[in-house]
Amino acid sequence: MSENRQPRGPKGPGGPHGGPRGGYGKPKELRRTALRTVKYIANRPVLLLAALASVVVSALLGVAATYLQKPIIDGITSAWAAGQADWPGLAACCLRLMGAYLLAAACAYVQANLMAQLAQKGCNRIRKELFDKLQELPLSYFDAHTHGELMSRFTNDADNVQLALEQSVVQLLSSVVTFVGVVVMMIALSPALFLASVVMLAAVMAVFTVFGKRSRKYYAKQQAALGAVNGNIQEMIEGMKVVKAFNHEEQAKAQFQALNEEFRESASQAGFYSSAIMPIAANLTYIGYAVTAVLGASLAMSAGVNVGFTLGSLVTYLKYNQQVTQPVNQISMQMTSLLSAMAGAERIFQVMDAQPEADRGKVTLVPVDKDANGSLSKFSGQGRPRAWAWKVPRACGITLVPVAVGEDEALWELGQADEDKNGLLKLLPPGQDSQTGLWVRIEDDGALTRLTPTRTEPWACT
Repeated sequence: MSENRQPRGPKGPGGPHGGPRGGYGKPKELRRTALRTVKYIANRPVLLLAALASVVVSALLGVAATYLQKPIIDGITSAWAAGQADWPGLAACCLRLMGAYLLAAACAYVQANLMAQLAQKGCNRIRKELFDKLQELPLSYFDAHTHGELMSRFTNDADNVQLALEQSVVQLLSSVVTFVGVVVMMIALSPALFLASVVMLAAVMAVFTVFGKRSRKYYAKQQAALGAVNGNIQEMIEGMKVVKAFNHEEQAKAQFQALNEEFRESASQAGFYSSAIMPIAANLTYIGYAVTAVLGASLAMSAGVNVGFTLGSLVTYLKYNQQVTQPVNQISMQMTSLLSAMAGAERIFQVMDAQPEADRGKVTLVPVDKDANGSLSKFSGQGRPRAWAWKVPRACGITLVPVAVGEDEALWELGQADEDKNGLLKLLPPGQDSQTGLWVRIEDDGALTRLTPTRTEPWACT
């Protein structure tokens, strides 16, 4: 039961927040963990490069589509001033704008499809390697870790890694490309207006930094508390008979209530800061938009001083001014998700890197009895045995691994000596195919004589 083990809460030496297994926030070795995680989707480089190229092209087309609205607006204002509409020119501009949006949508579809395939296959491989690793770990490892904690590696942590590979990485790259493209276009349209926008952008960045930092702090506590709650529930349910037998109900209630209250407190704080960041940033953006619109209108009307800054330039710049904060918000959110996913990946890799139980012994061939149901037991009769099996070293009692027996790749029944085969047996090591093995002869008294004395087989002794 949990009361007989080390504490696993957020403050315990083996807990998910303060123990050697790492916390639920930023990973300890971010670069190493990220590179190791990427390897699970980098085994298909063509698809990965195609997906990343689609992300970049889609982001650039989104930036270009906004700029393509400028000639449409300028054409309408010019036609209005001249009193004659330029329908062919307007149609050509609209077709270019439509083509940019359609191509951007196609690229978005391609990258979503490819990244879904890569992420699903990568996460499937992670779960398989993690499950295979658990089969090699000693029982002492499972005694030192709660079942709920190990289960969370397959569920919460693996799901976070899959979501990061499938969405967060793509959205982060798209946001970076979009932000750089928008800033370049804003500077190209009007350097003077860009300086005014930088002031408001700095205010929005300050909000994201302060609130995002606190949000990540409480989100880390929330994940740690959630892991502790899951581990406690898992152990209490599995050990309910022990709880009832020792009248431990009240202590179990108090322990769960403390963990549940800690989870509620951290979740409330994380929800508050994550919910408040968007309204505050949005209102600051609206204020910056109004200030930029007034300054831009004055620049557009003073055509003698600002040659080339037209009404279309002003409308396009204002759209960029609205868009510039969106990538910043996305980058902040995706960085939080990525750090959480990398922390989960680090915990998964810690399990994978755990040292397996070393078994330097040799399986031993022993005579066995085989009943009508196919069950094996230690041979206790007289005379020549009719079946054999491998005995696993250091096993409790007699743990038998069946022996595959055959000649010329034709396998016989388990351990069965056939008189027509002159008592020859091909003994295969557990877990290996029929290409390797020992040939032995069964003597009249039931003893075994090895026929391959010159070959050393480290896995068996007879």
